[in-house]
Amino acid sequence: MITIEDCLALCDADPEEVHVVASHERLSMIIAVQKAHCVLQQNWGGPAVRQMIRDQAHQERRAGHPAMACLLDELHALAHIRHPGGIDRRLHAR
Repeated sequence: MITIEDCLALCDADPEEVHVVASHERLSMIIAVQKAHCVLQQNWGGPAVRQMIRDQAHQERRAGHPAMACLLDELHALAHIRHPGGIDRRLHAR
């Protein structure tokens, strides 16, 4: 039987990124692993995952959870290293 850990090992996203995808898209973890993997195979995948992380950080700030928002900001910075390239459109629209 294949486990979630097996699926995560085959995915280009790390577990924290998959958790963000699951929360952002309201998916189960196993489906979020598949979505994260498929998205990251696209040339726009890195920016898409980074934007999901940024969206979740904003949501946490609005909900009054600044500590979680800071953790997501750190994850966003790491995602820039792990998945370089592309343009985060919303960052440039400010």
